[in-house]
Amino acid sequence: MADDIDTALHSLACEPLPAALAGLGDRVMARIDSDAAARLSQPSFGVGAGIAAMALVIGISTARAPVRPDAAPLQLSVFSANAALTPAALLATGQ
Repeated sequence: MADDIDTALHSLACEPLPAALAGLGDRVMARIDSDAAARLSQPSFGVGAGIAAMALVIGISTARAPVRPDAAPLQLSVFSANAALTPAALLATGQ
């Protein structure tokens, strides 16, 4: 079976290229360049405005988030032997 595939690929490789494929790479690159130039000449104001609005909403919502005054801050230290998130502590608890 491999011989059939090899023979078919060899005969395909020996065939001349169709005339329609001549210069195809140049036409593709010209199209890519023209599309890129068109996109750069038209700045997208909507995307920037949407991002700014989303940042404003996130900022306002986090600033107004309730804060628990009675909650003690979690004391973590990377170099502490009793840090809650050390790999040994996580393995011991089965997490």
